[in-house]
Amino acid sequence: MGAKLSACYRGNKEIEEPTSAKQANSTNENNNEKNNNKESSSQELVNASPTKSSPAAPAPKSIKVLVVFYSTYGHNYGMAMKVAEGASQVPGVQVDLRRVRETLPESVLSKMGALEAQKAFTHVPIADPSEFAQYDAVIVGAPTRFGLPAAQIQNYMDELGQIWAKNEAVGKIASCWTSTATQHGGQESTILAMHRPFMHLGMIVVGLPYTCTDQFGVDEVRGGTPYGTSTITGGDGSRMPSEAELRMAVFQGKHVATIAQKLV
Repeated sequence: MGAKLSACYRGNKEIEEPTSAKQANSTNENNNEKNNNKESSSQELVNASPTKSSPAAPAPKSIKVLVVFYSTYGHNYGMAMKVAEGASQVPGVQVDLRRVRETLPESVLSKMGALEAQKAFTHVPIADPSEFAQYDAVIVGAPTRFGLPAAQIQNYMDELGQIWAKNEAVGKIASCWTSTATQHGGQESTILAMHRPFMHLGMIVVGLPYTCTDQFGVDEVRGGTPYGTSTITGGDGSRMPSEAELRMAVFQGKHVATIAQKLV
C-alpha cells in the first residue's frame, strides 16, 4: 500500500517513499508530460490546417458571335439589335454587329423610299466575308424576296467560297431570321433557303425552340418559326417588329450564344 503513495505516514512521522515508487512515479510523470506535449502538438496542427473551401467556379469561355443583316427599311436592323442583345447576355460572349453591302443603286433605293430609312444604320460596319471564320457563331437576318433571301444576303453568302474551300467554318454555329410583308409570305422557306449554304460550309444550324413560348401566341398576327424568328412588315412596310417578335429575337440570340459556348 505504501509503495503506491507519494507520501506515507506512520503515526505522526513522515517516512520517505521507497525508491522503486519514486522511479515509477517519475516515469509516469515523464510519460504524462510527453502525452500532453503530443496532444498539444496535434491540436496545433489541426488549428494550423487550412480550412477547405468550395472550388471556384470556372470562368465562362470566351467566344465571338457575328450578327449580320440586310435591311431595306429598318425592320431587320431592329431585329438584329435584339438578336445581338440576347447573345450579349451570355457571360464571356463578344458580339459584333455588321450589315451586308447594298447592291442596289441609289436611284432605285430613292424610288423605293429606302434611302432615308437606311440612314439609321449607316454607322454599322460592312461585313467582311473574309472574317466569317473568326466567329464561333454567325446569325444572319434578311428580308424575303419571293420566298428566298434578299439578293444582298445571297451575294454575301456567295463570297464565302474561300471559307468553304479551306473548311474554316466546319463545326461552327449558324442561325437565321427573316421578315416578310404578310403572315404567310415565305418566312419558313426563306430561312430554310439560308440554311443550305450553312450546310455546305459544314456548320451546325440552330433554330428557335418551342421553349420560346412566344411562338404559341395566336392572339395577334406575329412572326416566329422553329427554324428561326421572323417579323411581319405589312404590305407598305409600316408595321415594325412587335414586342413578341423582339422577345423571340432576344431569345434566339441568347440560345445560339449559349450553345456555341458549350461547343467551344
